[in-house]
Amino acid sequence: MKEFKLSILVCLALLMLRPVLGQNKIDTRDFSANKLKSYGKNADRAGDIYSAIDFLEPYCKQRPNDADMNFRLLQLYFFSHDYQKAEKLGAKVYKSWVSDFPEALFYEAESMQALGKYTEAKEVFGKFQRKLKQLKHMTVSAMLIKNEITGCDIAQTLIDNPLKVMVEHLNSSINGRHVELSPVAMNDSLLLYASLKTDTTFYFSRDDTSHIPTRQFYLARRQGADWTGGLNF
Repeated sequence: MKEFKLSILVCLALLMLRPVLGQNKIDTRDFSANKLKSYGKNADRAGDIYSAIDFLEPYCKQRPNDADMNFRLLQLYFFSHDYQKAEKLGAKVYKSWVSDFPEALFYEAESMQALGKYTEAKEVFGKFQRKLKQLKHMTVSAMLIKNEITGCDIAQTLIDNPLKVMVEHLNSSINGRHVELSPVAMNDSLLLYASLKTDTTFYFSRDDTSHIPTRQFYLARRQGADWTGGLNF
C-alpha cells in the first residue's frame, strides 16, 4: 500500500509538471537523482517518452554508471528520432556495458543509417553481426542485420549514381483536400487507396463513437496518360 501511494504521488507530480513540459524543457537542476529517476520511469511507463528524456537525461549525468538507465535513455533517444544523441550514447553504452547490452551497437548502427552515414553504419552493422553469433538470446535477428547491411549498400549506390526522375501529383479525383493514404498498385492501370471523402466540415465527440467518420477504400483507373479516382471498391 505504501508503494501504491508513492506511485500515485509521483503521477500527480507529473501531471502538475505536464503543462510546463508541453511547452519548454523543465528546469531539473534542483532535482535529486532519485527524483529524476522516479519521474523519468513513471513518464516512460505512461508512454510520454519526451518527458522521460527530460528527466532521465540529467539523471544519467548525475549517475553515469547506471547501466540500465543509460540503455533506456539510448532507446528513448532512438524512438524520438534524436539519432545524433542515440549514436553517441549507443557507442558509450556498448563500450561500457557490452556484456549486458550488446544491442546498443545495433542502435548505434541504426542511428548512423538514419543520419545518412551508410559506410560507417555498414561497418557497425557488420561488427554487430559478428557479435550476434556469440550470443544465445537476442531480440535482433540475423536476417534483419543482413537486410540492413544490404540497405546501406543500396543507399550508397543510389547516392553515387542518382536517377533522373520527375514526380507528378495525381489529379484531384485522387489527391483531394483530405488525406489519401496506403496506395497499392494492383497492376499498371489499377490503383487501390484509402480516403475520407467529404465536402463538409463536421464535428464529433470522442464519447460518441457512432458518428466518427471512417475512411474507405477506392480504386483509380489509368486512362491513357491520366488517372480517374474515386471509384467504389
